[in-house]
Amino acid sequence: MILPYMDTVIWILSKTIWILLKIDNWLVFLLILGSFLLFTDRKALGRRLVTIASVALLVLMVLSWNGLILLPLDNRFPIPEPLPQSIDGIIVLGGPERLKVSHARGQAVLRDSAERLTTFVGLSRRYPKARLVYTGGAGGLRDQKFKGADTARMLFEQLGL
Repeated sequence: MILPYMDTVIWILSKTIWILLKIDNWLVFLLILGSFLLFTDRKALGRRLVTIASVALLVLMVLSWNGLILLPLDNRFPIPEPLPQSIDGIIVLGGPERLKVSHARGQAVLRDSAERLTTFVGLSRRYPKARLVYTGGAGGLRDQKFKGADTARMLFEQLGL
């Protein structure tokens, strides 16, 4: 028997686990712990933790991890050329929307991967008979009032879709 609300439990669990596994959260924790130890009889350990966490955070901030890790994954599947004569549907993944800023300004504000939404609009014009699907929501655990679909709708309407 499938438990009611199991999908919600799994979603909350996945968000919680992701917070616990993120390296930058661990480094901030080490920085705080090391800083605390500086005021105890374990000053040497505190200095080591602060130094390790500071250097690691600096490396994370300076290096272009998008170029090193994500770009090869993104480029693994090139755009097919030439594009087909007709298609039945177009699916776009949400994510480039800046939800709170868009809501506050009343206009669509996007992140680096905005091309997926603008390309979606371009493809919708090229294939007017295709069914259009936007997939997105609110990814935060607590703040669920601003949805990616609201921002995408603003952008799509501004672009005449």
